[in-house]
Amino acid sequence: MKKDISFVFSSEYIISTHKEYREAHLLDGFIAYEDGETAGVLLFSEDGGECELVYLHSLREGKGIAKRLIKRLIEYTQDNRISRLYVVTTNDNITALKLYQQVGFRIKTVYPDAMDRVRQKKPMIPKVGNHGIPLRDLIELDFVMKK
Repeated sequence: MKKDISFVFSSEYIISTHKEYREAHLLDGFIAYEDGETAGVLLFSEDGGECELVYLHSLREGKGIAKRLIKRLIEYTQDNRISRLYVVTTNDNITALKLYQQVGFRIKTVYPDAMDRVRQKKPMIPKVGNHGIPLRDLIELDFVMKK
């Protein structure tokens, strides 16, 4: 079933460290509502007992919507006995790095210069990202599952 979330995508083609998602709207996910309107979207992919948080977008910054969506995904992975939950972001995404670590993710792997590979497939990605930081690396974070 197609989700009505196309308004949040700049591109439905999402490249991660291990996978590519060509039609992100087909992924499973959660939609947050506030005052009867869509306030945020989280999409994920499950495969072989692992779950990747593929896409997170809050339409109302500073209201805790992204954090609520992540916590909902954590509950889902725990309820479904998923052994690993991870997310990949770029080195310039300071806000995301802060948020993920606040909710229990830890940096697992840094992929230096991975954005060069991504730009070969998506040349529209700029060389300079948020805060004037050169957009070069991908950072993979794992959620620390409670035993």
